[in-house]
Amino acid sequence: MSVPAIHGRPRGSRVGRPRGGQSTDPEADAAPFGDGRDAWDGPVTLSLLLAAVLTFALGAAHSYLGERYILIRLFRRTDLPHLFGSDLFTRRTLRFAWHLTTVAWWGCGVLLLIAARSLAPLSRPALGGVLAGTFLASGLVTLIGSRGRHLAWPVFLAIAALSWFGLR
Repeated sequence: MSVPAIHGRPRGSRVGRPRGGQSTDPEADAAPFGDGRDAWDGPVTLSLLLAAVLTFALGAAHSYLGERYILIRLFRRTDLPHLFGSDLFTRRTLRFAWHLTTVAWWGCGVLLLIAARSLAPLSRPALGGVLAGTFLASGLVTLIGSRGRHLAWPVFLAIAALSWFGLR
């Protein structure tokens, strides 16, 4: 049974390669694994791709539905703690903390996408780039969401820098 290809040709097809023999197609020999397999072959890869898609969808649903059905209703309450003179800091902190979950999930989704693209192990620079990008986004969300008043943003930015330089 042939599974539709994500790009180009059906999965499992061996274009230009006689059964059991050497390839007659120079492009097949240039495949990343040297044996005609491309980076999208195999059921594990498809499962990782689907996991990545679900991760991004879950993050989007979490942010949208959380804003619409949880945060808005929570912010209508009059008994939120007053920090720094009002409940504004509390509201901002709850909002950016809620959305940081989505940022973290999307960072995991990027790792799943990278893993789905290749059967080779995830490289240190790729891992460092994704982690640094995720923590950079977390730092920016925290900085902007709290207007610099929450102390987590410099820590997130430090983690981003250390991840970037440590895994390069």
